[in-house]
Amino acid sequence: MKLHLVSLGCAKNLVDSELMLGRLMNAGWTNTRDPEEADIIIVNTCSFIESAINESIDTILALAKYKQDGLCRRLVVAGCLPERFREEIVTAIPEVDFFLGTGAFDKIIEAVDGSLNTVKCFLPDPNLADFHQQKIPRMQSSSHTAYLKIAEGCSRRCTYCIIPKLRGKQRSRHLEDIVTEARYLISSGVKELVLVAQDTTSYGLDLCPPVPFNRLLENLSELSEEIWIRLLYGHPESIEDSVIKTISMHSNICSYFDIPIQHSSDGVLKKMGRNYTSANLRRLFDKIRSSVLDAVLRTTAIVGFPGEADKDFEDLLSFVKDICFDHLGVFVYSDFKDLSSHKIPDHI
Repeated sequence: MKLHLVSLGCAKNLVDSELMLGRLMNAGWTNTRDPEEADIIIVNTCSFIESAINESIDTILALAKYKQDGLCRRLVVAGCLPERFREEIVTAIPEVDFFLGTGAFDKIIEAVDGSLNTVKCFLPDPNLADFHQQKIPRMQSSSHTAYLKIAEGCSRRCTYCIIPKLRGKQRSRHLEDIVTEARYLISSGVKELVLVAQDTTSYGLDLCPPVPFNRLLENLSELSEEIWIRLLYGHPESIEDSVIKTISMHSNICSYFDIPIQHSSDGVLKKMGRNYTSANLRRLFDKIRSSVLDAVLRTTAIVGFPGEADKDFEDLLSFVKDICFDHLGVFVYSDFKDLSSHKIPDHI
């Protein structure tokens, strides 16, 4: 039996897709790149912003045609789209045979073979999902680079972000669990480990006892001098001096700082629920640049946030020019009724 899986959205979603593929292939399924010859089609979706929602829906509808024009006998939709819209999306897209939430990736085999004892969707609490995954088979998308998910969910309350509702509170993996998976990936030929989480630099704060993020970096760095370690999705509040120092001391940890600031105006940051100021950001980036001489800075910003005035936008523009980021991504604010920011007045 053949299956075709499409993974949409972020790198964290890709890890979930690779784990689902691993489970299915371990159970005897064969992966195919051609949806026309697939018996089962799976779409792992994103619903973070409007454009991602539209892409997910368009992809589902495009693949649904293979139920008539191909061999597909079952279309499964997983991830953030069903988790966010639940019964609404079940009704809206009747072409889908089964919906699987973010806390149910471990049930992908049952979703595919139809043995789950639910009508058309399975949406358990993502906070209860077992996230320690070192023994789970994984179908890697690349032979040389692998995303290594170190935590799931997020415990912050940014007003524009739906992730805590979709993925639950932050749950960090045990350090030994991560190191074991990293060792396996290296032995399989991976040359670059890319650490991902919703809030990567807050890793370990929820463990008992807490595990500092720099300790994880040090443990991974010691596995091999022949690999690179890169981190994505750092948070300005949780990048400690110890993390900067560790990166500066280890040549196999990339001097690449991916730190989404979202804005630099103090007023907008407060409305966003980002608990730092423009001055805090300047000190952080000055510290990085002075401590890591070859540092590469990447960030993202949101424009058009409710209440953002012309002066706020000019402040952001000036800040970006002053810091001189090496890479910059800019997104227009995406509004939905289930966001806390929807209630903020003066939408643009």
